[in-house]
Formats: sequence, C-alpha cells, structure tokens
Amino acid sequence: MNEIVDWDSHWESFDELTSLNPGQIYRHELILRELNISTTDRVLDIGSGQGDLIQRMLEREASATFVGLEQSEVGIQLAKRKVPLVRFISCDLRIAQSIPDLYGWATKAVCSEVLEHCEEPVTLLKNSIRFIEGGATIVVTVPAGPRTKFDVSIGHLRHYSRDLLHDTLCAAGLEVKEIQAAGFPFFNLYRVLILAMGTKVSSLNRGARRSRLQSGFFKILLKTFQKLMLLNFSDSRLGWQLVAVAKVPVLMRPESENRFWESV
Repeated sequence: MNEIVDWDSHWESFDELTSLNPGQIYRHELILRELNISTTDRVLDIGSGQGDLIQRMLEREASATFVGLEQSEVGIQLAKRKVPLVRFISCDLRIAQSIPDLYGWATKAVCSEVLEHCEEPVTLLKNSIRFIEGGATIVVTVPAGPRTKFDVSIGHLRHYSRDLLHDTLCAAGLEVKEIQAAGFPFFNLYRVLILAMGTKVSSLNRGARRSRLQSGFFKILLKTFQKLMLLNFSDSRLGWQLVAVAKVPVLMRPESENRFWESV
C-alpha cells in the first residue's frame, strides 16, 4: 500500500520466499487462533498479497467464504492460482473504494502486515471498515522491534509499539480488545538472521535466488525455525510480532451501504 514500493515487482520477486517464511507461518497461526473462523463466516482479507493467508484460512475452514482486497495485480494473479475459487478485488484502499456489493459484508476481517507500509494507516482502516459488519472482529498484525535495511527496502515506513498500534486503531474508530506482543525469542531471532540474509538474497536475479532458496542449508534452516516457533511466548514485552484484536462498532449505515451480497 506504499507508493515507494512496486508491489507487482515485489510479489514477482518474493512470492516463493514469503510462502516458505516460518515467521509468516507462525503469524498465520496467531491470526487463525484469534479469528476462530466458523463455517458461516464471511472473511475479508485487507491487503491479501499473493494469497497465502487466505489459502491457510481456506484449508482450516473450507465452508467459510473469503474475499481478498489487494492493490497489486501480480499479487492477485498469484493468489488466484493458489485459491482459484476465491474472489480477489483489485483496489487501492488509500482512497475510498466503491464496491456496493461488499458494504457491511464481512463477519470477520484481517489486516496483516499492511499498516507498516502506509503513510496514512488510519485512512486505510477507515476505508476498509465500510466492508465489515458492525460488531465484527478484525485482527490486525504489524511488526515491532527495529527496522532492518531489508525492511526499509520493502517499504516499512515504521514499526509499531503497543501504544502506537492502539492509538492507530482507535483513531480509525475501532474498539480495541487486546494487543499481544508475540514471538519472543525465536521469531525475533529468525527476523535477525533471515532479514539480514534477505538483503543479499534480494540483490540476486530470480534464477540465482531460486537456487539459493532451494539449497539444503536454507531448507534445514526453515524447517528448524518452523519447529522453534512453537516455543515462542504468545505475549511478552520483548515480542516483535504485534497481534491486535478489535471490534467494528455497531453503527447505522447509509441505505446505499446495506449488505445485500449473500455469496460470491
């Protein structure tokens, strides 16, 4: 969602690395735990990227309905290959979007690793809330801890503290229920190691990058961290993965924003 980043090129370059990322897999488990998706839920993924999170959610609850909102056309194309039956909508949520059949549609929503890329995160959240049912749960994740050179290169404008995330969500009109700082110690360690390596990996051409990612050492490293992630504290003052659970206030919506889309 950041003007500085060419998201089409980003997803072309980093789709494979992102999908294999133990930190992302760990983050998705945290999201799934908080969302607790049921068979009748309609779930909105705000900034759905190349579809990994929706793919995980669909695997967990195949009877629920999912929609992804994403700025990058390449991200949407990659997502459709992974989950072809899910609806992905191309839109830039930095500005208000008119999607009439989506007004008040979602019974649950997630916005994962998006706000750190936004110059105006409150505006993005406000533009997204119109597609979520009043009283619905939204889970928001953002990075904490220091920004590395790699973070900056992929458009991280800021990392968050609990207070900053709380203030951002409240400014958007959300009712914050809890904020957890997860990931200590192994998520933190993974970020230190892999993001330091990421600067070198990002400078390689696609063929060389694929060869590096498929190396025996890298595969062992990923599998090792996938196991270590199970030992993280779910909340501590040292956690570098913030997970917020908030509610969309029950508000009277204009007649034009009444939900009338029952299926995709």
